[in-house]
Amino acid sequence: MAPFTTHQVAALLSVSLPTVVNWIKAGKLEAYKTPGGHRRIKPSALKSFCQRFEMPLPEPLQRGGVAQSGAPGPVILVASYEHDFAEVLHDFIEIKVEAPVRIVESALQTGILLGENAGGVLIVDQAHSGVDPLEAKELLQGRFEVLVLTASQDDAQRLNGLGISGTLSRSSEFEAICGAVYNSLRLLSAKD
Repeated sequence: MAPFTTHQVAALLSVSLPTVVNWIKAGKLEAYKTPGGHRRIKPSALKSFCQRFEMPLPEPLQRGGVAQSGAPGPVILVASYEHDFAEVLHDFIEIKVEAPVRIVESALQTGILLGENAGGVLIVDQAHSGVDPLEAKELLQGRFEVLVLTASQDDAQRLNGLGISGTLSRSSEFEAICGAVYNSLRLLSAKD
C-alpha cells in the first residue's frame, strides 16, 4: 500500500489538515518528507497512531489497500515533469477518486509503468511530459483511457478528433480533472 499524504490522512480521520501537520510536528504521527518537501505517512505509522490514540481504523487500513477481489485495481498515471503541479494533482486525485496514483516524469518511465499495470487512466500533461498521447493510445490497446491536459483549445479539438478519451485545459479546475478521471474509470469497467 502506498504512503498517505497529509491531505489523505486528514480526510480519512475527519480532521483538518493543520491538525495532521501538528500531530507530525509534535511527534505523535510518524512521517517523512519527499525530496520535494511533501510529507508522507506510511500505512503502518497511521495504523500505529490510530491504535495508540484509540481512534477508529480507517477503511483502507482495514482492508489492507487491496481491491475486494484480491486483484490489483486500475492505476492512474500522471505524466508530467513539472513536479509541483503533478504533486498537487496526484494528491487531489487520490483523495477524490480513491485510486492509486503514480507520477511519471519521462516517456521511458511512462512506458515502463504502462507495461507493468493491467489498466487504468493515463493523464498526459502535453506541454510538460515528453509523452505523445497518440502514440500512447495506440500502444495501450484499450487497457488505459488517455486524458490530455492541453495548453490550447486548438490542441484539444485536434486530439478529440483522433480518439483520445478526453482533453481538458491544463488550467482546468482539479474537480473537473477528477471528474474526467472518474468517467474514464467507469468506461474501463464497462469494457470488462
